[in-house]
Amino acid sequence: MEKKNIRSKLVEARTSRAILKLRRRFEKWPAQCVVLDLGPKFVLVSCVDEHIRFNGFECIRVEDIRSVQEHPSASFVEAVLSKRGERRPKKPRVSLRSTSALLSSANRAFPLVTVQTDLVHPDECFIGRVVKVNPMWLSLLEISPQAKWERRPTILRVGQITRIEFGDGYSAALHLVGGDPQPLKPSR
Repeated sequence: MEKKNIRSKLVEARTSRAILKLRRRFEKWPAQCVVLDLGPKFVLVSCVDEHIRFNGFECIRVEDIRSVQEHPSASFVEAVLSKRGERRPKKPRVSLRSTSALLSSANRAFPLVTVQTDLVHPDECFIGRVVKVNPMWLSLLEISPQAKWERRPTILRVGQITRIEFGDGYSAALHLVGGDPQPLKPSR
């Protein structure tokens, strides 16, 4: 699908608030979601998980989206969400102006952020707190799958980030058990 056509479909979906299926370059399965906002590089979506519940937010690089279509079972999904009392989440206070602004604002709004660098680390993600970010580099203090905080931050190239997630059930569970990290000791 042509990039211009993808962007116009995302703009249309943001207005209509339709439930979509987004096919992404690095994913086997399409994302079920609602478009909340669109920036120059990323689209912010509210995810509908496999249990047909809203489960956090994803910011997906527009260049990685291969197709945008209305969910073929949208009326069923809408009915389930309605009967469960699930309301469409409001747009969180995050900035899509740039990748570094997105990371900084998501870090302020949520206890943990998940970062994907699919070209460099396929099938891996980095979950934690942003220590520092600039247009080139991200310093992320990671939390392990056992909810233990690492002692030193991981350094990632901002230009390699393909997806940023926050507000989902898994990261909330990690934060519930692991809490906030201890302040980092200054390096000597």
